[in-house]
Amino acid sequence: MNTITATPSRSLNRLVERIQTSDLFHHYGGAFERTFGLKLAIEPANPDHTFNDSAVPVNVGKLHVATLKVKGDCSEDRRHDAAELLKAFAFQLGECAHRLAFTTVKTDPEPVRLARAYMQEHLHEPISLDDVAHAVGVSSFHFCKVFKRATGMTFTDYLGRMRVERARRMLLKPSNRITEVAYEAGFQSLSHFNRSFRRVVGESPTEFRARLRNNNGGVLVAA
Repeated sequence: MNTITATPSRSLNRLVERIQTSDLFHHYGGAFERTFGLKLAIEPANPDHTFNDSAVPVNVGKLHVATLKVKGDCSEDRRHDAAELLKAFAFQLGECAHRLAFTTVKTDPEPVRLARAYMQEHLHEPISLDDVAHAVGVSSFHFCKVFKRATGMTFTDYLGRMRVERARRMLLKPSNRITEVAYEAGFQSLSHFNRSFRRVVGESPTEFRARLRNNNGGVLVAA
């Protein structure tokens, strides 16, 4: 089940709002309007959305979280260029959304803010729900409810995705071996890491690195 898109939750709406107010979205929106005379709009994911040259999905890994649209008309000879650029923008916004999903915000309840910080600090160690609830000073039952309401994810899914996000960043550095990345991100085995990474990102760590090299002329850029 798609964790973020399973329910049109407040957490998903907040994530889309944060994308809309990001420097990246404003930069893209300005470039699109200057180039094509079209305006960009982004909406939370809806199972009824259809995708075409004027509307493309914004994905976080394999999760569809939003739809990026253009409003307005442009000449036919520029429509293809606009559609290709829209796809490129959607991909970059997906990368932005992935980072924003794991960034603490002021509107988070205090237990959630403390939990995010605790999980980041201890990510390379085994972490249980009870450990985190105890660290932030609330019961496990209460923590589950508050955390799911704030993030749109269960604790287990969020922790797994947080580990994959750390691994993604580490894989940008050519000197980091995949095995080292797996254990530094908190995975207890390489097979578990590979399964989790593919489930979230849609490709294996090796494929992810190969794609980055291809996109950067054979060179990985250190984060």
